[in-house]
Amino acid sequence: MNNEDILNKYKKYLRQKYTSKNTLTTYINPVKLFLNEINKPFKDITLDEYEDWKIKCLNLNQNTARGYMNSVNKFYGWLKDENYINETFKLPLPKQKRPVKKPLSKDEWSKFLSSSKEDPLDYLLTLLLFDAALRPSTINGIKISNIDFENRKIYIDKDKTDKQEEKPVLMSPRLMDSILEYLKYRPKPDKIKDNDYLIITNHRRWGKTRVKSTKLALDHIKKIAIRAGLKRTITPYKTIRPSAAKLRFDDGVNPRVIQRIFRHTDIKTTLNYDHSNDKDALDYLSKQDTIEIDRSKLTPKQHIENLIQKYLNNEIDQKTFDTMIEFLKPENTPKKHEMDGYV
Repeated sequence: MNNEDILNKYKKYLRQKYTSKNTLTTYINPVKLFLNEINKPFKDITLDEYEDWKIKCLNLNQNTARGYMNSVNKFYGWLKDENYINETFKLPLPKQKRPVKKPLSKDEWSKFLSSSKEDPLDYLLTLLLFDAALRPSTINGIKISNIDFENRKIYIDKDKTDKQEEKPVLMSPRLMDSILEYLKYRPKPDKIKDNDYLIITNHRRWGKTRVKSTKLALDHIKKIAIRAGLKRTITPYKTIRPSAAKLRFDDGVNPRVIQRIFRHTDIKTTLNYDHSNDKDALDYLSKQDTIEIDRSKLTPKQHIENLIQKYLNNEIDQKTFDTMIEFLKPENTPKKHEMDGYV
């Protein structure tokens, strides 16, 4: 079997597993480039040749190199599973370089949210991105028949990796209200097959149709930001989505709750959005000094320890300290010389 035949079989396998054209392209194109670069039958390619190709990949953008190598690793894993080769190649991937994300402050988010309320679609998109933590590509596929208002859930047909979504999207009360409000103004689609899709756009070229591009969310987010007077770049992925996580972390929401809202499989993915630093930790620890102590339950020894600490911190003077010590030495406490010795 030559390289062209094996690629066709691999394409067929990918189509059965994934439906998105973008996903298919992501997995198949690097394999094509790899086989063309080595220019040998796949069964004759050696580990050394694969490692040499990896070095060339590392000259590319870090995340691009990681994507290429991951795709070829998957291809060799499939070859081994299908018994086309006896041993597989799996090289370690370079560390992923995460994009720079600049979440909104609480004040910026308040202005943005207030601005979005001027238009039903703007408000709906804002809450789908923030409250439900959805990606624009997922928003495009929401169907009215999959919205369960009674249980406050939206069922998604496919998720980011095109696998059947097991965890439904959870809805806030304001998100449910925004959906109902938008439906009052939602254009009627020209095609019957689009009737069940939640968001319909009046495109100048294609008419009234369901949203097929993530550009709609991007355009609306920019428009809201301008109205809000925010003089910075606002995008769904690099601004609104990380803001939805960070602002919840700032409010002290349990990370497991945030994980469920975002539908992350691994809590580590959720914690990537946590921007806590030493200052946050010190601020928290400083608040511990303000906790009131029920002094009625303290033993005489604990009372004295507390007094000594206050005296050393210059919170009370010598006279007050002496007076309080005398006060804490009633007849039912340990002998006077023992108390004096301890002090």
